[in-house]
Amino acid sequence: MSTGKCNFTIKQGSTFRKPFQWIAGGTPVDMTGWTARMQIRPEVDSDSVIAELTTENGGITIEPLEGKINLYLSDVETSAFSFESAVYDIELVDQSGDVHRDIEGKIKLSPEVTR
Repeated sequence: MSTGKCNFTIKQGSTFRKPFQWIAGGTPVDMTGWTARMQIRPEVDSDSVIAELTTENGGITIEPLEGKINLYLSDVETSAFSFESAVYDIELVDQSGDVHRDIEGKIKLSPEVTR
């Protein structure tokens, strides 16, 4: 997978789910034994982390035989967000420990009205 840009919006106060699928040569990539991590930051060079999703904390799940990566944030987590825009990337760690950073982009926050 070459690094892909994927920009999206998170609706504040809503459950957020975002799937990605890695297909190479028309076939899903087998990610058996892989882990994943993602950080959302205000800017690329910022020390501040808005949110961190990993396979360890349940923010990312992998469907290994389908080549799917699923992001998840609860409504409680998105309610606490106050940014207007942010950046993210996703790192996949394969069985040998090699890191693949193939997804990145910008996130906009759609503010919640009903609270």
